[in-house]
Amino acid sequence: MAAPIIQLPSYDSVVERGSSIWPSVDFFRLRWYLRGPIEKSIVVIADAFDSTSPQEAYQTTTPDGGIRLHTVSQSCLTTIPVSSITVTVRALDDWEENWLDAHREVDEEDKEYVLLEDGTRRLVRVYGEERPGPSPTCVVQATTQPFVTVGDYVAAVHPWLNSLGGDIRRAKGVWRGAPLSSGCDIFLDPVQLDHLFTWDASSFKPSEEAKWRSVAKVARDRADCLAGAPAEAFGGEAS
Repeated sequence: MAAPIIQLPSYDSVVERGSSIWPSVDFFRLRWYLRGPIEKSIVVIADAFDSTSPQEAYQTTTPDGGIRLHTVSQSCLTTIPVSSITVTVRALDDWEENWLDAHREVDEEDKEYVLLEDGTRRLVRVYGEERPGPSPTCVVQATTQPFVTVGDYVAAVHPWLNSLGGDIRRAKGVWRGAPLSSGCDIFLDPVQLDHLFTWDASSFKPSEEAKWRSVAKVARDRADCLAGAPAEAFGGEAS
C-alpha cells in the first residue's frame, strides 16, 4: 500500500489559527545579502546561537559545473512544517504610504493627478517621479519534501529580491532624499519570513556585528521557548 500523502497547512493558515510559527534554527544560520548570485550573497554560520562561529558558503559550483548546496538547504524552513508561504518585503509594503507622506507638503504645481471614475483625483507623480504601486508578493511552494525547506525558500526568494533591488533601494531612500547607492549593502533580517525586513549598512545603529549578535540571541530565545512550550502551542498534539 502506498504511503498516505501528507497534507500540510500553509504558513498563512497556521498564523490565522493563532499558532506560534517561527523560522527554524537552521534558517537563523543564514547570513543573506543582496549581492547578485546566491554564491556571492549567502553564507551559513556553524552555530545559530553564536554570531562569530565559522562560516561556509551556502552554494558552490563543482569542478564539473554543477551546483552544490549546503546541507542546511534540506532543513525545514519553519518550526511548524508548512506547504507554502507568501512573502512580501516590508520596505515595499510601506513604500506607497511613505512616499505620499514624504510629498504631502510639496507645491501642487509639482504634482500630477488623474481623475478617477468617481470624480476624485489620484496623485500619480511628484517632480516627475511615479507613485509606487502595490507591494509585490512571492509564493514559495514545497518541492522536494511535503514541507517548505530552506532551499525552497532561498531558490524562490533570492532571485525575486534581486529583481526588486532597485525598488527596495528607492523605497528605503524615501526619507533620506535619495535612493540607497548601489554600493550600499542590503541584507535580510532572518527573524520574520513572511514580511521580510531589510537592513542596509548606511543606517546601522548599532553596528552590523551587534545586530547579528541580537539575531543569535533571538534564535536562542526562540529555541528555548520552543523546547519549553506544550506541543499544541506550536501546532502539534499535547503529549
